[in-house]
Amino acid sequence: MKKIIAVLLAIFTLFAFAACNGKSGNDGNENNTPDAKVTIRYYADASAMLPAMKTGQLKTGLLPEPAATKITTMNAEVGMKIDVQEVYGGDYPQAVIVAKKEIVEKDGKFLSALLQAIEENASWIVANDDNAASAVDAINSALAEGVTPSLDKTAINKAVVENCNIYLQTSADAKTSVNAYLAAMKGVEDTSANAVSDAFFCELSSADTEDTAAEYAVYMPDGAPALAMAKLIKDNAQFERKVEYTVVSSANIGPSVVQGKADVAVLPVTAASKTVGNGEKYVMLGVVTHGNIYVMSSEAISSLGDLKGKTIGVIGQGQVPDLTFRYLLNKNDISYEIAK
Repeated sequence: MKKIIAVLLAIFTLFAFAACNGKSGNDGNENNTPDAKVTIRYYADASAMLPAMKTGQLKTGLLPEPAATKITTMNAEVGMKIDVQEVYGGDYPQAVIVAKKEIVEKDGKFLSALLQAIEENASWIVANDDNAASAVDAINSALAEGVTPSLDKTAINKAVVENCNIYLQTSADAKTSVNAYLAAMKGVEDTSANAVSDAFFCELSSADTEDTAAEYAVYMPDGAPALAMAKLIKDNAQFERKVEYTVVSSANIGPSVVQGKADVAVLPVTAASKTVGNGEKYVMLGVVTHGNIYVMSSEAISSLGDLKGKTIGVIGQGQVPDLTFRYLLNKNDISYEIAK
């Protein structure tokens, strides 16, 4: 009898072991053990990642608004799982507005009027769905030749624009947070950002200089940064000067500043720190967009810890979304690896 029981137990154990090994709701691609790593798969931009999330080939992705909401219209199974700003502990600077230093000296009144218009835009763009939609039309009308629009009017409304976290924070008010953010990002990847000089931060306390004969080129990258100036483009705001607005791809905003084409520009804070952070040619007037990154997924995820053993798509290696995400993984002692 004891032999029979022993045989039955052995058979039961064998089947149980086989069942455990064969259990695979993740096809062997996920490992939720405490020491499992997050796998980061890079995509050039949101337009490159969205098709993979649409088909379900990629289940989880880190996306900024308005791309975050757009994917929910492409794949109904995908939802917003983690607000990265909440994990970070509040807003952080994402895109800044800079101007040539000589304009501060020669035409401070123009810059003061420009900043006031940007403040008004922040209120206007979230007032209703119609304003949000017309903002997209305005931005698309100012696209540089060859730039594919990233904003889809059908996926933009008041709520989406609110998630873009668009508001002006002056240079003086943003100095502490900008310095802290850049230091944090350098901790992730030393070459990703530079410490900036005090001369980089510009205060327009007495903007009494004026040059009404001036002509200015204002550049911004497509997406949320361009939404920060949408009303100015829509109204063709000239400020009694001649002002031309140009929306370029994210890859071309840096060169537009480095080459001196832009008199005024909106660009990622990390890029600004590396290209003009010494304050010699350009100065920072303020922050125009703040953290607007979200973890989007079709899986059951509610915290960074739930990403262990999973693959997450991330856009722009070494750029703000990627650096912020990796900073938070490090801060929460979550290991990660880069997909080959």
